Parts: sequence; structure tokens; C-alpha cells
Amino acid sequence: MSMRKYVNDYETILSVNEKGEQIRTYEYRGDYFNLPFSQPEMRKLKITFLVLLAGTILAHIVSGLLNNDGMRRFYVALPYALVFLPLFNLLRSGIRLPVEERNYRRDEIGVTYERFTNHSLILLITLGLCLLGEMVYLLFFNGNKPAQLEFIFLAVELTALALGFISYERLKKVVITKASDEGISIAVNG
Repeated sequence: MSMRKYVNDYETILSVNEKGEQIRTYEYRGDYFNLPFSQPEMRKLKITFLVLLAGTILAHIVSGLLNNDGMRRFYVALPYALVFLPLFNLLRSGIRLPVEERNYRRDEIGVTYERFTNHSLILLITLGLCLLGEMVYLLFFNGNKPAQLEFIFLAVELTALALGFISYERLKKVVITKASDEGISIAVNG
């Protein structure tokens, strides 16, 4: 996700310092947003999401260590590997989730709550594709081989999917409101 979409929220101010060098300063002119939580609720929300995410990551890694035959098929292995991309972005966003009561800039909301919501949905889709691939393998290509590891794989991946779904549903309920405009401006040196 590029930060260019927030470029119109900043105004570039050119000035000259005492050495005669031109200095650029960026002043935020965009909208501010409020989160519907108190500071203790924000901390609890962040910890909850990070614990759910850690459980999702752990379950997904454990399922990959099972050495089941289904993971040797591209239609299971490829979605399995692709799950790590949204997991990485969710971890980055989860660490950045705010925990203080104040007005937030559009880019601060974008790299946390918006990204968290979008990548949670991508995570659910890729985990679903991995599970679908495993079910296709079990139904059509497993033959008479023992399927105990396949069912364990399915159970562990379903656990990861359930944890991801809980995260997605909780975050979807967060309503971010636009703050009132009361002459707020923040200067950012660049």
C-alpha cells in the first residue's frame, strides 16, 4: 500500500534556514479521525488482536510442519504459502494499532485499521483456498492412502481460519468517525 494516496493531505512549505539552505516542511491539512474507544479499551483491543494473530500464525505454521501428502500438491501448497503475505502485513499493522486517545491523521488510520481490515479479508480468502485445495485432494486424489494427517491438517487450518475470522469480525465493528475541524495542524519535518 503506497503512502502516495495521502499526499494531498499535506502541504509543502518551503523556507530558508540561517545557512541559506532551502528546507521543506510538510504540514498536515487533511481530516482527523476519532476512534470509538477509551485508552484502556484500545490497549485491550490491540492485545486481543495480537493474541489472535499469534494463534493464527502458530496454527498455520504447525499445519505446514505435518508433512501430509496434500501439501505436495500445488493447489494446496500455493495458497498455503500465499497466506504468509497477509499474515506479515497484519503483524505490521497490529503492532502499529494505536493505544492513546487523540485525533488521528488519515494515514495513521490507513496503515492500521484500514490495512488490518483489508488484509484480514485477504487472509480469510487465502486460508479458504488452502482448505478447499486440501478437500479437493482428499475427495479426488487421495486414493486409499491413510488420511489421518490430512484431517489433522484440515483441523489446524480450520482453527487458523476461525481465529482470522474472529479478528476480522471484531475489527469490522470498529466505527471510525471524522473529528471536528478546530484549527488542528501538525508540522512534519522532511
